[in-house]
Amino acid sequence: NSVFAEAPRQEHSLPHLLYVGRIARFEVEGSRFHQGRRGHLIKSRARRSEIRYNLILDGPAGAASYEIDLPNGGHATIVGNVIGQSAASPNLTVVAFGAEGNAWPDSRLEMAHNTLLNAGLRPALFLRVWADRLPAATPVLTRNNLTVGLGAFTTMNAGDHAGNIPLPPAALGDPAVLDFRLGTDALLRRRAFPPAPAHLIPQAEFALPVGTRPLNPPARWVPGAFQTPRLGE
Repeated sequence: NSVFAEAPRQEHSLPHLLYVGRIARFEVEGSRFHQGRRGHLIKSRARRSEIRYNLILDGPAGAASYEIDLPNGGHATIVGNVIGQSAASPNLTVVAFGAEGNAWPDSRLEMAHNTLLNAGLRPALFLRVWADRLPAATPVLTRNNLTVGLGAFTTMNAGDHAGNIPLPPAALGDPAVLDFRLGTDALLRRRAFPPAPAHLIPQAEFALPVGTRPLNPPARWVPGAFQTPRLGE
């Protein structure tokens, strides 16, 4: 339930908003990250990284590189977040996994029910996995994520992928005022999507300004970070 924001404007370093070293476990929940510059919004070298129900959105005033960087792999679980790259980002990648090698021996990446956004006109890599720098056959599992804007999510990453849907920006409520919900009449609400494994089913949603609200399991799950409909509906 914290805010990490407004990276310093300096040219001689890469100021990440949150930098986690090689520790056993890292968890962040109900927090907001915005206005990075040159560095990443979150960088974690932890053996176990749990990133749930956060607003990791650089915003129009931001110019961060990656939104989430997990350079040494590890066991990473990313559930129920809004993860968004600004139009000014110097990098194509939104979520990076294994870029620097020297990975933990039990690495795996799990992403479920996230909403990933690219605010720019240049296509993004919503996820990039450096499989050649990770242990052989490192598992990558994605379920019921939304990607919004130009870009590729799973096409360049081998793994177990299902229920991930690309959408145009107009399909959400109003990202300009941080409303990332689907409408009550959205076509996605009429479709059936594969269930995520039990530990990847969201138990909450991010709630402005920071924090979370409990999530009652809906009758029919939809992809993305929010199950409840647009504000006012």
